Amino acid sequence: MKLKYPIVNDSDQIIGYRKKDQAYKESVMLRSVQIFIYNSKGELYIQKRSKNKLRYPNYFCASVAGHVEAGESYQAAAIRELKEELGLKKVENLKFITKEKAPVGKNEYVIMTLFTLKTSEPITIQKEEIDSGNFYTIKNIQQLILEKKHFTPGFLYFFEKQYKK
Repeated sequence: MKLKYPIVNDSDQIIGYRKKDQAYKESVMLRSVQIFIYNSKGELYIQKRSKNKLRYPNYFCASVAGHVEAGESYQAAAIRELKEELGLKKVENLKFITKEKAPVGKNEYVIMTLFTLKTSEPITIQKEEIDSGNFYTIKNIQQLILEKKHFTPGFLYFFEKQYKK
């Protein structure tokens, strides 16, 4: 059974529900979360998405990203995704940063929250979702962006807002 996700307007009010692939085809706005995870050195974990993803396969992305399910808060979705994608159990210090209408494609948007988390917990990636991942310095990530490596639009949107030169 495929889950149905809340579809929202610019004010983040639920206006309907769709299956994810249907929402993508219709270019309607879903609710989404991104989490930037940092280690004790201040390095940011970024993942390379699985080649099997519906959108942006093999692209670099935030530490964790995912859609909010029906009946779920943004924070609950972030905690669920942290556990599912990276096997993290200690997420008490999850910090809300912002909630905005963010681009996820050409003329496509989501209402997305950005959270941050500092952890020294070992990471175990979910192979169905993630090809690989690693901690990078902010300068290293900026260099990868300059080299035109493929990053998801949502990641670039929040990364560039967090780390303006």
